Amino acid sequence: MDAYDENAVFSSIDHSGRYSYAMQPRILAWNISRLAQALLPLMEGEEAQVIDAANARLDGIAGIYRSQWRAAFARKLGIDAPTPADDAVIAGFLTLIQGADFTQSFRALQAAKTDAARLSALIPLDGRTRLDGWLAQWRARIGPAAAWGDLNAVNPAAIPRNHMVQAALDAAEGGDMAPFHALLEQLQNPFAPEAGREAFCLPAPTGYGRYTTYCGT
Repeated sequence: MDAYDENAVFSSIDHSGRYSYAMQPRILAWNISRLAQALLPLMEGEEAQVIDAANARLDGIAGIYRSQWRAAFARKLGIDAPTPADDAVIAGFLTLIQGADFTQSFRALQAAKTDAARLSALIPLDGRTRLDGWLAQWRARIGPAAAWGDLNAVNPAAIPRNHMVQAALDAAEGGDMAPFHALLEQLQNPFAPEAGREAFCLPAPTGYGRYTTYCGT
């Protein structure tokens, strides 16, 4: 997301926000519930027992999701062997970067081990007042800087941003495949340094406007 928003909606027809970013865990559970409902006639046993067995499995979805969510974000933050106590550190960072470029914010963490200037410049003003407190909490959790891994190895610099994908599509429709191949080449090395390929690592230029997407995009 060029401007991280937990309530971001990615389909222009989703007016209620049913499939917003923050709603993804609930939608996942809903989809699996509908699948389970469809499979009930194929399961052996008495109806009540089958329903109880299915519900027991469904009840575990929330815990599995939370565990995977924690593991994914802990890896991006350089947190080793995450526990539920680390959820506060993860949530704290996501709160800080509300309105900031999601990809660039995580990419800035490598430098933020010792100098948070790049990260601070990305964060909206209201978040900067809380940055020092979060950094202290994060650094204390991670441990000595010398022991930290390379966070640039898990946080990409180049991603398939909408404006770059659209430009490649427009050119391809006109018979020019060069922009597509150039973008593909960069995406095959997402974690490489930004130097020399900045155009593929930055959000859409000012004035590009809101990108409209649809369910099948």
